[in-house]
Formats: sequence, C-alpha cells, structure tokens
Amino acid sequence: MTQANFKRIIVSAIIFGFLGSNISLAATSTPGFAGQNVCDRLTGFISKMETRVAEREQKITSRKQEKQEKWSDKAVQWDEKREEKRQQAETRQSEFLTRLENQAQTEAQKQAVVNFRTAVQAAIEARKKAVDDAIKAFRSGVDQMLQARKTSTDALVTVFKAAQKSAFDKAKSSCGSGIEPKTILETLKTELKAAQDKFQSDRQAIEKAAEQVKTLNQTKKNAFEKAHQDFKTALEKAKADLKAAFPQPTPGISSAPVATPTP
Repeated sequence: MTQANFKRIIVSAIIFGFLGSNISLAATSTPGFAGQNVCDRLTGFISKMETRVAEREQKITSRKQEKQEKWSDKAVQWDEKREEKRQQAETRQSEFLTRLENQAQTEAQKQAVVNFRTAVQAAIEARKKAVDDAIKAFRSGVDQMLQARKTSTDALVTVFKAAQKSAFDKAKSSCGSGIEPKTILETLKTELKAAQDKFQSDRQAIEKAAEQVKTLNQTKKNAFEKAHQDFKTALEKAKADLKAAFPQPTPGISSAPVATPTP
C-alpha cells in the first residue's frame, strides 16, 4: 500500500468511523445526557484515532524504508550484472584482437589492427558512457520525483490534520454550549467532509508518478537506442577500414565480438 493510499484510508476512517458509531446518539430523547455522551465518546475517539494514525504512519515509514533499501539493492545488482557482462565481452574482444594480430603479416596490416583496436575501444567507451549517463539520469529523475511527491503529500496531510483538529475542537467546544448532539455531529461531518474533499482534490494534482516514470523510462530508452546506433555506425566504419588492409578474406572480421553493455 502506498503512503498516499494509506492517507486516503485514514481520512475516510476518521470521518465515517466516528460518525457511523455515534450518529445514533443524535436520536436520544434526553438532550443533556446525549450531549454529554457525544462529548465523552468524541474525546475517546480522538485519542484512539491519534494513536492508531501514529502507529500506522510508523509502519508505513518502516515499509517505505524497506522498499527504498530493496530498490537500492536491486540497483546495485543491476550495476554488478551489467559490469560482469561488460567484462565478459571485453575478454572475448581481447581474444579476437589477439588472433587478428597474429594474422597480420605486413606493417600495413599490423597498423590496421592497431587502428581497429583504437576505434573499437573508443566506440565502446562512448557507448558505455552514454548508457551509464542515461541510467544515472533516470534514477536521479525518479528519486527527485518521489521526493517532490512526498514533500507535497506531507504538506497536504499537515493541512488536513489541522482542519481535522479544528473540526474536532469546535465539536468539543459545542458540547459544553448546550447545542443539540445532532447538530454537533452534522456540523462535524460537514467540516471533515470538506477537509477530505480538499485533500483528495489537491492530492490528484500530484499523483502522477506512473506517467512521470513512464516519461523518464522512455527518455532512457531513447538514449540507449541512440548509443547503440552510434556504436554500430562507428563499428561498421572500423570494420571497413580493417578489411581494406586485408585483401584476402579474414575469418572473424565481419563478426568481431564487442562489448554490449546491459541497460
């Protein structure tokens, strides 16, 4: 359950939990006794609700921390896996270049192999940097978005709690003023409902995480595709220059192994 969903549930529970359990008091035939009963139950309800909200918020905080730790652990695992695959690709590339160097007979061919090695390595480094930068930008964007949403949501909750406290304080004050229990409860319901509606309306303006993550992910994907296409173009040119130095067909040149970073 997300923190926003939890807040929404708590808001609804505060409004309808108390009113649902106490609305029947409004029909009591003895106003004075009913009013006192409403006040007693109202005070008890507020105390219990504050305790429950504090306990649940603590649980939500713990769960959020656990999710953040899992996200961080997965990011480390993805990085390690990507680096492992790069190392494996570099090993295959080094073995291929060693075989190619052994096939070079003339000085021109030897220089062509050196040029090929330099060109391929430059292309690999350029693609690696582009991929890493795209991943870093994506993760940074997600972190900033989540932090901004948390800040906004916390502010909304603070405003709602203030409105809730004001409504409860007003109800408790009304209890000692001889106001009918039905009027107290109806007024409380109206004010809490207004606070809830404002909370829900304001919350919808900031609950766009899925769409924002989708946009960030597409940007990352586009960067990956460009990095791979640029690499492919550079590699094809390097292969063409190498082939020019080897008039006779040389096994392996067309399928030279190269490092392929994993997004």
